[in-house]
Amino acid sequence: MKQIYLICLFLFLTQLCVSQTVAHFSIDKRKGCQPLTVNFVDSSYGGTVTKRDWDLGGLASNLANTGRNFTTAGKYTIKLTVTFSNGDVKTAFDTIHVYPLPVANFTLMNPADTAGCMSHKIQLKSLSTTATGTITKYNWDFGAGGNNGADPTPFFTYVNSGKYNVSLIVENNFGCKSNAATQYNYIKVYPVVNASLTIKNNFSCD
Repeated sequence: MKQIYLICLFLFLTQLCVSQTVAHFSIDKRKGCQPLTVNFVDSSYGGTVTKRDWDLGGLASNLANTGRNFTTAGKYTIKLTVTFSNGDVKTAFDTIHVYPLPVANFTLMNPADTAGCMSHKIQLKSLSTTATGTITKYNWDFGAGGNNGADPTPFFTYVNSGKYNVSLIVENNFGCKSNAATQYNYIKVYPVVNASLTIKNNFSCD
């Protein structure tokens, strides 16, 4: 009876020591702003892998090392199914989060300030939006100098006459930057009229 017990114990411990096949993979980044390029590496262990089937959030692959460029924001489930030489079939999962870009937009606090006499002081107002997180940085280009910072309603003074483009790029707390919102010839600044100069426009700078 004791011998049977020892044999059973030996077989049980031997079974515990046998390598277990495990599906596993690594990801170089799990979240980021669109477009987001992510690389995947099969690191399954416990046996020899004879077949791989990746589902990269709707895109298939059978390579050991693969990748995908995620151009659309969203949450993507990544699945790797591996077949081992002993017939085991195992599956591993992970998730990728792709954040949308914020959208930059702006206007003048006073719509009449699109035109004025030098020196012409204006104040702008950001109308930018972000679907995730919050906007933390505002990169203004007034066409005569920039203003980087966290001011959604900056002031700026134009000291020279001319026509100026104004643009804005915003960034949210995930580090996602918008495309530039630009309004061309948005600000028109006229010189002060003197007795020997005639300006042919409808704006008076007396």
